[in-house]
Amino acid sequence: MDMILKRTELVSYVEMCHLMNIDPNENVTQERYFINITRSNEIDVIRTVPDTRPSGCSNIPYATELLPAASVVIVMHEEPWSTLLRTIHSVLTNTPSVLLMEIILIDDSSKHPSLQKPLVKYLSRYTKVKIVRSKERLGVIRGRQLGLEESRGDVIVYVDSHCEVNVGWIEPMLYEIGKHNHTVTAPILDVIDDMTLTYQSPGNFVRGGLTWNLGYKYTAVPTYTKLGLLPMDPYITPAISAGTFAISRQYLQDLGGFPSSMKIWGGEDVELSLRLWLCGGRLLNCPCSRVGHIFKKNHVYSVKVQDVNQNIIQIAETWLGTYKMYFYAVTGGTHQQLNLTAFKEYDVVKKRFHCKTFDWFIENVFPELGIPPLDALYYGPLGCDGLCLGLRKDTDNVLGLFLCGSFRSKNFAFMKSGELRIENYCVVPIDKSLTLHSCDGSIYAKWTYKDNILKYDKNVCIDVHHYASLTMVDCQNVTSVKPFEFRYKLTFT
Repeated sequence: MDMILKRTELVSYVEMCHLMNIDPNENVTQERYFINITRSNEIDVIRTVPDTRPSGCSNIPYATELLPAASVVIVMHEEPWSTLLRTIHSVLTNTPSVLLMEIILIDDSSKHPSLQKPLVKYLSRYTKVKIVRSKERLGVIRGRQLGLEESRGDVIVYVDSHCEVNVGWIEPMLYEIGKHNHTVTAPILDVIDDMTLTYQSPGNFVRGGLTWNLGYKYTAVPTYTKLGLLPMDPYITPAISAGTFAISRQYLQDLGGFPSSMKIWGGEDVELSLRLWLCGGRLLNCPCSRVGHIFKKNHVYSVKVQDVNQNIIQIAETWLGTYKMYFYAVTGGTHQQLNLTAFKEYDVVKKRFHCKTFDWFIENVFPELGIPPLDALYYGPLGCDGLCLGLRKDTDNVLGLFLCGSFRSKNFAFMKSGELRIENYCVVPIDKSLTLHSCDGSIYAKWTYKDNILKYDKNVCIDVHHYASLTMVDCQNVTSVKPFEFRYKLTFT
């Protein structure tokens, strides 16, 4: 039976260091871990964090005896002792024993002394915790594959090594998978501040998405997704963060696991999300499942740009089909020189699951991605200082400024002809406002875009007034004009 430590027995990193014969002052610089490691070491490894779930979550009667048991897989490489132990203890504390088959800690070739014998000694009291060590550097992608191979639970829950799972975190995710084993669930990621280590909630309704350069990004949840839902109800998400999610172990095996051809880190969340949606899966965010995550400003390990580029190219070549032309257009086509022979392992998966094409994903899952016109020079959200152009609430054809990533911000196209468009509508200045009109021949093709300055008819510029309001000014009579940037510069070949 696992020993549950009382808070009065081990409450600090320093006390644990003395118990384990570790130097508490060794390698505690912020630069080593990209967090305030001194502050982290001052905080208990067993602590209570705020319950950030929407009201009503605690009243949902999950029948734990009917839910599938889970293997929690944590992949770590040179993780600080204090953040790693808080991750493990939060899982042990906040997961019902009947639902936790095991915690598998994948040590990806860590060299720090505290992660060797002292870690084995410390975790030996917990029979459900198993350390699997890799002598060679795997990276998070292959590390998660090793976790899949080592696990025994009906469901695998992947958790990053610098997280704290909250109360009631696992039941909502297991419940949805229990209803349909092709459902993949993810928690709402709360924020553990990298400097203060305080635990904060970003809100309930956010979701994962992707960009045409196949980057992962958080986006607002559109109104149509929230229709009929209560704050505690799971909702569709186009993409999930590969750091923390739950999936049927058998389903992940059937889907081919994690790609062996992808290196270390980069693109794995987008790749898995596309593979799941296109091959019959469904991705849900569960607001009643909350996991705190430290978003580090950099990696504690080196990542080669060429390796990340190769990973991303493999995604484009495998899953985008004819739409890969847009990927190469926004990335400048520079990636085409890399090796494109990988990912053949998923040819069998595509045939077995009758996987759909990427246009289905755009139409049915993520229409907000938008499709750049082939005669556009620039495309995407058009922003300035975190604010993006979009449609105002009180009108259908007048533009305003909104937070970038909100559902009101829109994709704009700057055309070779000199038109500024939203789909088939042209942007036209009327007095001090920007309005939309049906494009009629070339009468609105008067825009120029240079050095991030948008001009209409040579001398009228888009600018931002006080209180973040949008206006039009005479370019010649102002000392400075706010720059506006498109997300993508397009180069079609």
